[in-house]
Amino acid sequence: MWWLGTAALGILGFSVVLAWNNTADNDLWARLAVGARFWHTGTLWSRDVFAFTPTLPAWIDHEWGAGVIFFTVLKIGGPAGLMLLKILLALTALGLALDTARRRGATPPVLLLAAIPCAWTILPGYVPVIRSHALTYAAFALMLWLCERIAAGRRAWWPLIPVLILGWVNVHGGFVTGFLPPAVYALAQSPPCLPRFLQGRARPKDGSSYAAWPWLALAGGAVVSLLNPWGWRFFSYLVPALLRPRPRIEEWSPMPVWNWDAYTGFRILTVVALVMVAALWRRQDATQQRRLAPALVLLLLTAAAGWLHRRHAPFFGLAAAALLPALVTRGPGGRPAAKCLTLLFGGLTAGLLLRFLPGASFAVLAPIGIFPVRECDILLRAGFDGNVAVPFDWGSYAAWRLYPRLKISMDGRYEETFPETTLEANARFYEREGADWDRLVRDNRVDFVIVNHRRTRLTPVDLSALGFVPVYLHPLSSLWARPATAARLRATADALPDSTIEPLDPAIPARWPWRSQPAILTSVHEHARQ
Repeated sequence: MWWLGTAALGILGFSVVLAWNNTADNDLWARLAVGARFWHTGTLWSRDVFAFTPTLPAWIDHEWGAGVIFFTVLKIGGPAGLMLLKILLALTALGLALDTARRRGATPPVLLLAAIPCAWTILPGYVPVIRSHALTYAAFALMLWLCERIAAGRRAWWPLIPVLILGWVNVHGGFVTGFLPPAVYALAQSPPCLPRFLQGRARPKDGSSYAAWPWLALAGGAVVSLLNPWGWRFFSYLVPALLRPRPRIEEWSPMPVWNWDAYTGFRILTVVALVMVAALWRRQDATQQRRLAPALVLLLLTAAAGWLHRRHAPFFGLAAAALLPALVTRGPGGRPAAKCLTLLFGGLTAGLLLRFLPGASFAVLAPIGIFPVRECDILLRAGFDGNVAVPFDWGSYAAWRLYPRLKISMDGRYEETFPETTLEANARFYEREGADWDRLVRDNRVDFVIVNHRRTRLTPVDLSALGFVPVYLHPLSSLWARPATAARLRATADALPDSTIEPLDPAIPARWPWRSQPAILTSVHEHARQ
């Protein structure tokens, strides 16, 4: 059919954009380290082994399963496998959300039109290679799809929701969003909970007046969420982590109202959603309104979440893809509409190919300036042991490259392994904030300092006053060291080859001293038996 060819054009264009965004995520390296641990020993760390600063007494890793998946894909498919996984997850998430709308009666032309702003909105979640959040967005779309299928009559499918939660809880802490769709469906069927026009009180085929499946799914999901390597202790970490404000992390900050950035699609889709709901909601008959009520509630909740924290924008894109097309009960049809849509997608795809195809690749990049590549090269080649202060965003890469000879001050695992005091000390040092900005160096033995010149207020005078001398200076970054090691490090820097190592080499952790690492967690399999 014509719309399949048109959809193929859209998939091609979206895939090219995703392939163009092939820079590794800042936290990918920490995830790979956890996955490597599981591959080599079948165990997880019980505490941090990468940092020299104060850490939490227990390392409860809400993304451990994602790390195992990423490292497995890396070993089997190499960096290209990670790129392919990212693209497949993005297409799967968008496809499931649009299929949810199709099952609510949306026509192919309307689905194709909705796919454009919705794909733009979810894109920020799939730009880096690759985040654990990419799995959560796809799982959220699958949860929407399951809830719609069950509400439409497949009541026997409700046990699939706890099964999904079971896998999700061991992949990413974002599994808590998986409780939102069944909870909304449950409340929509309970008259005291919502206004009458939002009550989806459709009578099941068995003659009963109330559907119990959302409550059973919620209860089952709550029970199976305890089936993780830490049991109930997992939530003693997760709940405070979810409530933590994180004012220093940009993606957790509120969405700017006016800006041209990665979240422009979210802002445009917000306007589109407001206009469509205002114009089309009253045109639905009472039965259709009640059926779409849970999706409308989800749309409002995900929109609010996106405005509060910009990292949640993809949830809104998926909710919009599942609801907005279903509001258009009579979409464009006939040959003229088909030709116009095909021309639109053809032109859009041609534009995307011209813009992004030359830079698209399945190779995952970790470039100088985005990561401390040459600084790690120098430290590794010089062969020193010690402690290196590193910016928050660069800590994960440095740990992956430098462990076990050098330990880092901080990385993106944040609340998993570090107390708030460590984050503050590291941030104040690089931002030169407050009277005790140098506390990181005063309270810890720091042998080397890596500086990201784009995100620091440190000056050469500040570092010299602390007893460090420059070893390697680049417009985007630099390496500083104590005078006793400076001469050898400079000689190493002068002798550096033009190329660096492949940082996504799965053989890197094979050289780590697995047998001598202390305080490992009991094997996941043994823990399950206990």
